[in-house]
Amino acid sequence: MDQLLGDELYWDETQRCLIWDASALALDIKRIRISDWNAGLGWSTESEGGRIEQMAGLDSPGLALLLDSEHPAITAWRSAIPTELLKSVRAKGLLEFSLLRAMSLSNKAQQIFARRPLLLACMVEHYIKNGKPAADFITALDQKDKRIMAHMGLCPGRTATRVMAYFEGSVKQRWQLDQLTDALQDTELLDTIKHEKDLSFDLLGFVRRYKSLSNSTLSKYYNRSGRPLRSAMNATIRDIFRLSGYVEGKVSLHEVRQCSSLEDLEWIHDRLTNRLNLQSDSGYQAVFPTPPLSGNEHIVAIKNGSALKIEGRCMRHCIYSHLHDVLDGRYYAFRVLWPERATLGVWIESRGASQRVRLDQLKGRANASVAKQTEDFVTAWISGKSDPR
Repeated sequence: MDQLLGDELYWDETQRCLIWDASALALDIKRIRISDWNAGLGWSTESEGGRIEQMAGLDSPGLALLLDSEHPAITAWRSAIPTELLKSVRAKGLLEFSLLRAMSLSNKAQQIFARRPLLLACMVEHYIKNGKPAADFITALDQKDKRIMAHMGLCPGRTATRVMAYFEGSVKQRWQLDQLTDALQDTELLDTIKHEKDLSFDLLGFVRRYKSLSNSTLSKYYNRSGRPLRSAMNATIRDIFRLSGYVEGKVSLHEVRQCSSLEDLEWIHDRLTNRLNLQSDSGYQAVFPTPPLSGNEHIVAIKNGSALKIEGRCMRHCIYSHLHDVLDGRYYAFRVLWPERATLGVWIESRGASQRVRLDQLKGRANASVAKQTEDFVTAWISGKSDPR
């Protein structure tokens, strides 16, 4: 690794960053500032015109090779950071380059990391994402913790501090940091979870989606459950809330909060589904927009409200609760006749002039799972028909 980097890699004491002189390469790049603000993803490039662009290219193993290198430039960079802090950053495995860059810039950053590593990680992520210069970051380090959090748009109260402290040793991946940062910006959410005793990232995501279910029997059961069960619970809860917008005699929120198993949720879901499929409404006579997917002899588009209602009654599920989505042209339902009887629901996602089809559900009677042959057949059909006609 050290021979590969050669003399072109050096430590710039003025800018306090690593620089790889790439002028000898046949590229429109003058030099590569490896340890500049780069979100830990790769390196930034400075072209002949002085324009800085980001280049992805160094994955985590690549970063580890650089950090472990005995190249003089790397050792000079590492020497700006106390050994214990360096070990701690490496152990966390999150934003390694960016955190080390921050701590090589300022002793104050080192002090914050030693005391509250997650706070410094949030700061680094905030300043990188918002394109703020390193000078602003260094200035902010002189403020008290509450002022720093408020400046980043995080709630500076006790609950936010407690939540951040709770997750201090748990944040290992960027999506976890993003989820936590989003939660710390939501005063209402923090107020709903302040009484939760056993927090987890799964529970945090659950409460963000369903704030009214926080600190309930259901949320506690959800937090104790394994990932496959949580996925089934999420789908069922989502259906229950959508169904409650259609069905006369809605289910009470208290009843949902008191659920202590997936079976309890499914009982509420089935009860609402039966009501939905038996009641009459104006949507029964609606004519649907033409779907962007052409059906075939085995997969038949459902073209009106009456057919959608009949499909729900015959298959004993809640496909009719997607009525408004279908009328808006965002969702389409199909009757699957082979290899087995099933109902298919797809979302249509528009991106400019193009459209993308995303599978939402493929269910048998009473929401039963379909055979792999059916799943493969339908997936292949969607893949071949993903573009609009």
